Amino acid sequence: MKSKEFEEICLYRMRQEEDRGNATMGRYGVQGSFLKGKPMPPLSVYCDRIRRSEDMGMVLHDLVEAAAISRDGWQPNESLPDFEGVIKGHQFITDAKVCNAASFPLDFESKSKSRQLAHMLKRAKFGCTCFYLIHFPERVLKTRTDPEVTYAFPIHPDHPFWEAFERGEKKRITREDCEADAIEVEWNVLPGGNKPRPDIVFAVLLLQRKPR
Repeated sequence: MKSKEFEEICLYRMRQEEDRGNATMGRYGVQGSFLKGKPMPPLSVYCDRIRRSEDMGMVLHDLVEAAAISRDGWQPNESLPDFEGVIKGHQFITDAKVCNAASFPLDFESKSKSRQLAHMLKRAKFGCTCFYLIHFPERVLKTRTDPEVTYAFPIHPDHPFWEAFERGEKKRITREDCEADAIEVEWNVLPGGNKPRPDIVFAVLLLQRKPR
């Protein structure tokens, strides 16, 4: 399973939760900037589309097309985590990852990835529940087999793990780190459902009660 597929699975589950009135979650809006070119259509055109439609994907598509007409382009700023949501009046932010290696790297090659982490550390400081949602597929090794498992790994500047990260002592999140500090996320089926998906709502509620 790839990260994009995992993201869609998570979104589907949270749409089910929203239908039941339990929680809501969506993708962070894509931020970007237009490069210099021909004049764009009036902003009121897009504001009207947003008021009349909940399909933000179509609005984004129109903006990209308009940028293409301008002969320059629309440049996305990929600096925000994957998802934000609300459970019982409390915001949470998460970045969903599939890790096929033994551990999840934190020495990011991409500046946008480090900005995503910085964003969550900052929001957590002000009371938002922030976490990496890490899915480890099964790994068959010579001497053992690591089982498939999903974890919600908390992100907070006062957490001992992230204090060690700031000191340069931690550069990866291992399965052992997850066993010590994270919440294991169960895959289950909601009433009326037909396929197990990660129970993000229960994991967030547990994280909110978990001492740092």
